[in-house]
Amino acid sequence: MKKKINTQKLFSLAPFAGLLLVILFYLWAMAREGITVDYIRIRSILGNIIMTAIVSVGAVYAFSSGAIDMSMSGSVCLTAIVGALVCRATESVPLAFSACMVVALLLGLFKGLLAIFMHVPAFIVTIVGGSIFSALGAVLMGKETTLSLSAYFNTTADSVVITGVAMLVVFYIAALILFNYTSFGKSAKLLGGNPRSASQSGIKANAIMLKAFLVGGVAIGLAAIFVILQTKTVTQTTGGSLGNDMMVAVVLGGMPISGGSKSKISAAVVGAATITILNTALTVLGLTVGYIQIVRGLLFLTVVFVTSMTYRGKLLPR
Repeated sequence: MKKKINTQKLFSLAPFAGLLLVILFYLWAMAREGITVDYIRIRSILGNIIMTAIVSVGAVYAFSSGAIDMSMSGSVCLTAIVGALVCRATESVPLAFSACMVVALLLGLFKGLLAIFMHVPAFIVTIVGGSIFSALGAVLMGKETTLSLSAYFNTTADSVVITGVAMLVVFYIAALILFNYTSFGKSAKLLGGNPRSASQSGIKANAIMLKAFLVGGVAIGLAAIFVILQTKTVTQTTGGSLGNDMMVAVVLGGMPISGGSKSKISAAVVGAATITILNTALTVLGLTVGYIQIVRGLLFLTVVFVTSMTYRGKLLPR
């Protein structure tokens, strides 16, 4: 008797296979252009992975509960600008990083409350919010185009990456425990999978949504701190593509865009590595930003279509 193929297991392995293919594609692109894969390039890629992964881990909570946060770029930008201004005003790095966390949590609280009380889809609230946050950051910077913080940091590129890895690992473990082993995480997945069932089970949707955005706020604060450490400068375009990278990352990592029980924290890290290495490979091949966006968009739509076909028949009525 033929053994039945476990298609669900195959789909769960697909993100890792995709990451492997992208790594091979990157190595081929480097060889084609005659470029050596050295330590400096690996360190640069790792730094970009850390940034996207931190934001993506935080965004998983909103995704899993059925909300999509489209304001990540604007949130990181405003948070980093406030942190930089505090650093220059007080000459205190601890105060600057504390300001980053406070601002990020306030933005998460603000987005959560708007999504709850305006009774409109969260992605609409966050799209508008992201634009407002970026504009507010520009207002705070005034006529300055770049906030340089080099005078306040003696960090090396190696120490920054090590710090970033430590931040990501600690945040990932905490997020994983909260997501998989607490009532909050389980309720978020149930809310995203079937709001009607969640309501009948006594789950308070508003409270879960607010907590999800606050976790996202923690991620924004950490990302802003890391970008300050990494670049030692902040501009009005800081975090510019981070929101799009996060969206593509969680989907490439194997998480259904509709959220629900199939949501997983690991998707954020696997997807962040995949999209970052893909971006780098396409850049190595000399593609312009426009062509890179086209490739990313087509890949995103393809993965969303395939995953939606996989889960569509298994979702309960909403």
